[in-house]
Amino acid sequence: MRNVGSMRTSSQSSRGRPNAIGRILRLAGAGLAALIVAGALGAYPTVRLAGSEGLPALALGCAIAWIAGIVGFIPGCLLMDTKAEQAAKAFLAGSVIRFLVAVLLGLPVVLADVVDKTPLLLWIGIGYMVVLLVETTLVVSLMNRAARDDEQGGTRSKP
Repeated sequence: MRNVGSMRTSSQSSRGRPNAIGRILRLAGAGLAALIVAGALGAYPTVRLAGSEGLPALALGCAIAWIAGIVGFIPGCLLMDTKAEQAAKAFLAGSVIRFLVAVLLGLPVVLADVVDKTPLLLWIGIGYMVVLLVETTLVVSLMNRAARDDEQGGTRSKP
């Protein structure tokens, strides 16, 4: 009979740490939650700045930042378990990719004049920083967990 408590999910590596898909899903969920909070806190100032037309710009700016953050996280996430030098290069490449995705998604929206440009650009920037903060916190947490696991001989530490 199997011990269900010891079975690992498909989003975990053999050492109990999340694999690339698990990491990406964790960033996506945490980033989305943080952007919802930021958007809720920023809704009133956005309405004061641009009227009710600013709210779609807020949502669209946060969506662009969220997508850019996830896409930019992928290279580093895939190479996180490799040598530190390779992982660092991957995260640096991810920073460039994140910025390019934000520009490539944001520019057509700005040029199409679909929503008010001022709150859109503000919220792309705010959302970008929020997702970057969440990503940095997640990476530091995962690296600390990996270091603890390595010190303990590969067993997962209990919180």
